[in-house]
Amino acid sequence: MDPKDVHSGEGRIDPTIGERIMLIRRRRGISQRALAARAQMSITALNRLERGLQSVWAERLATLARILEVSADYLLGLQDDAHVAPRAAIAREAAQETTPPGTSSPA
Repeated sequence: MDPKDVHSGEGRIDPTIGERIMLIRRRRGISQRALAARAQMSITALNRLERGLQSVWAERLATLARILEVSADYLLGLQDDAHVAPRAAIAREAAQETTPPGTSSPA
């Protein structure tokens, strides 16, 4: 392990992904417990990811991006716009078109 990557005795990963997951999760009003359950990961793993102490597999990153309705590029720090990922937007629009007025669409 590179000594530059050590932070308070623990290995530290690039914090961008975790910081962005935490930011969007909080903006969406989703608890760590709820996001961890939906992403099929432990709360401890999500907490460590958000603090930059754990890396994430591509499949899990894609799952988190879909749940949070952002692009994986945003979570990776490759773009600064947290726009809704195209697939999520299309799915949401389709759900709204099939939902009768005055009722809420499924989350």
